[in-house]
Amino acid sequence: MAVNYHELYNDSKTFVDMPMKNDPDFHNPCDDLECSHHSRCQLFANGTATCVCPQKCPLSLTPVCATDGITYDNECEVQRSACQRKSHIAVRHQGPCVADIKFDLLNR
Repeated sequence: MAVNYHELYNDSKTFVDMPMKNDPDFHNPCDDLECSHHSRCQLFANGTATCVCPQKCPLSLTPVCATDGITYDNECEVQRSACQRKSHIAVRHQGPCVADIKFDLLNR
């Protein structure tokens, strides 16, 4: 079970609710963990930390073409896919991938 605390600490490496952030004796286990492929550190009640992939993305439809040649609904979906596949996938450009457009036109 993940711990829910009052203050949210968020940067490019960690996403964790931290207890007693101002307590000088508190050590955040996420500080010792290097998460990759858009995963985020999650701190659990037993004091352990692990990297987890985003579970949900906004439902916004802002298509992007990724470096894997796939059109995703939005940038969050690219990051989620990269995390799940443990692969380096990034947004190539805004809008659908050209190959997808050609495929759609051929199937009309």
